[in-house]
Formats: sequence, structure tokens, C-alpha cells
Amino acid sequence: MSRTSSWIVMFLLVFVSQAPFAETLKARHSVELKDAAGDVQSDSKGPGKDVVKVVINSDGKNLRVKAVLMDEISHYLTKGLAGDVLTLHFDTDNNSQTGGKLFWGKSTGFEYKVGLAACIKYQNGGMACSGGLKGSEPSEFVSGYNTEKYEQGKTSSKGIHDVFWISKSPHETIKEREVGITFPYSEIGVSSGQTVRIVIEEQDSTYDEKRYFPEVLLTLK
Repeated sequence: MSRTSSWIVMFLLVFVSQAPFAETLKARHSVELKDAAGDVQSDSKGPGKDVVKVVINSDGKNLRVKAVLMDEISHYLTKGLAGDVLTLHFDTDNNSQTGGKLFWGKSTGFEYKVGLAACIKYQNGGMACSGGLKGSEPSEFVSGYNTEKYEQGKTSSKGIHDVFWISKSPHETIKEREVGITFPYSEIGVSSGQTVRIVIEEQDSTYDEKRYFPEVLLTLK
């Protein structure tokens, strides 16, 4: 191998090792991402919530996020255990040097993360968005979201509000396989026309970078 060829190979190896994602998708106003079925963890607590598609839409004021599951929501919550379906990590200034970093990946620069949860409402009036209430019968499955702000240079974050703050996190009925949330731009400090880098994490997937969808550069409507 020539010296020139050796340098090319070395450059490619360095480039690949520094790139946490194979590609960055650019989209305007909305984006749809698909994911392979069967890439989740199942255990004694029940099957992992298997996301096969994510759709994000912007309307000038709000972001709408919808996760489509492989099976109906009742399949995943049969043992009465609620929990997050997705976590969306937002780099709102599109600068990888400011903000926090992913726990399972190498990507950095995130200011906020928003968790999309599948919650259970019970006949006795209670509700769980993580775990469940023993001895209580479910009456409805609903979605909710919680927002956290990353600490600079860290994987840790501080909560802004959680799924039980009804005024800021309205609960929507989960329709069969679709779990959706809508939240205002102000929730993550963005505005119309801004380009935001987003990394979506499938919560019940493998404990490595395979749990992340390809990153997206989304220009908001």
C-alpha cells in the first residue's frame, strides 16, 4: 500500500470513529423516521415497547411527536407497568460544544430532553407513568411528557416539569399503536424558522448507540 493510500485509510478511520451517527438527516417542518422491529429488551416486567416509526411535525408554535409501536399499547402494558417510550434530545443552538451529552452515545451539545411516556389511568382515579399501582384495574392508557434541561458537559439533567403537571403536560388517549404528545416551542426555548438538531432514543432498546435513531436537523415551521 502506498503512503498516500495509508493516509487516506487513516483519515477515514478517524472520521468514522468521531461520527456517532452514520448520517444526519435534514428536514423542513416535519420528519418521519422508521426503525426495525424486534430491537428491544424484554424481561420479567414485560415486553419492551417496540417503536417502528417516529413522526415529528412543527406548525409554527408547537411540536407534535408521534411514536408508532409494533403492537397495540395493551400488549406492552399487560403487567401494568407504565414507562417512557422515547426520549428526544434537543440541541437548540446547533452547537455541539454547548450543553450536555448522551448517556449511551458520544454525541454532545444538547440543551433539553423530552421524554414521551405511556401512562396508565386506573379505575380508582390513580395514574402511573412509571411502574404501576398494584391491585388497581386500568381504565385507560394515555400519553404524557416530561422536560429536563441538561447540565453543561454532563449526562445529567434537571427536571423542568413532569408528566403529572397537567397544565403543562396534557394527557392524550393512546390510540391502539400510536403514542403522541404536543408541546409548545417555548418548552425547549426555540422559535419559528430555527434549525434544531434532534436525536431520538428508543427507551427499551439495547444498551448502546443502537438505541438512537439517525440524528435530524429540523428547520421548524
